[in-house]
Amino acid sequence: MKVYMFHYVTTNFNYFHFNKFDFEQAILELMSSYNIIGLAEAKKKIITNENSDNDIILTFDDGTKDHYETVYPILKKYGIKGVFFLSSNIFHKEILDIHLIHRLISKVKVDELFIEINNLLKENKVLVNSEDFINNRFDNYKMKYIKQLLQFILPDGIRNKILMQLISKYKISLNFNEYYLSPEKAVEMKCNGMDIGLHTKSHKRLNLLSKIEQEEEILENLSILNNYNLISEVKALSYPFGNYNKDTIDILKSYNIDMGFTIDDSALKNQSLFEIGRIDCNYLKSRRKDNV
Repeated sequence: MKVYMFHYVTTNFNYFHFNKFDFEQAILELMSSYNIIGLAEAKKKIITNENSDNDIILTFDDGTKDHYETVYPILKKYGIKGVFFLSSNIFHKEILDIHLIHRLISKVKVDELFIEINNLLKENKVLVNSEDFINNRFDNYKMKYIKQLLQFILPDGIRNKILMQLISKYKISLNFNEYYLSPEKAVEMKCNGMDIGLHTKSHKRLNLLSKIEQEEEILENLSILNNYNLISEVKALSYPFGNYNKDTIDILKSYNIDMGFTIDDSALKNQSLFEIGRIDCNYLKSRRKDNV
């Protein structure tokens, strides 16, 4: 079984993405070669050890607006299922930091952003420890530096301050309606055969949180999605950034969450229900970047 992970399917976006044409072509190619399944069938096949190289799952993280406007119509057109993982803070009209960071990277050249962030660090007398950075096989040094500083390395107070200074300087939109689908759109998607899964409350790296903090992130996510009757019969969580630990898995088991998805494609051949690896479609050769 293979699991593909998509994020943005849009145009005029200078960050990893598919445009609509390339996405539809990729779907047609996958349909011609594979059996596309959803969560219930995937769970059954993993439990019974009936994994087949012919089976694939299509997953989409974050609940961005393009998932409703572009992805969902294409999946519906061809009668195939997708699995959409939603963070519940978007239902409180909160723009997640990760998407503000992506907008920045899309709009501002990496070299310029790298210099600007370092200037802000100096102004705020903040020192950065190079040992805090995590290796990433896809991002170059400057991209890794920018993303990880703004995501989690800096303490929350100064991190939020610097991020907002950058948002203001480069006029990044804070109009929530430009970013995400609504609960009503998610309900429509579920009613038309899509699976909806968990993606925590606020898209934090779970392995950096205490067990109590992780439990709060997961349970609030579960509660909000349940309030909208969005959770699929088979409950699944996509770990933000692919990060989790033993505490995470213990929490999922405690609250009868059936499956956990990471982003480690090396786990594909030895799948357990709570460590299901995925292939990041941002890096497939069929990916097309309109403005890069």
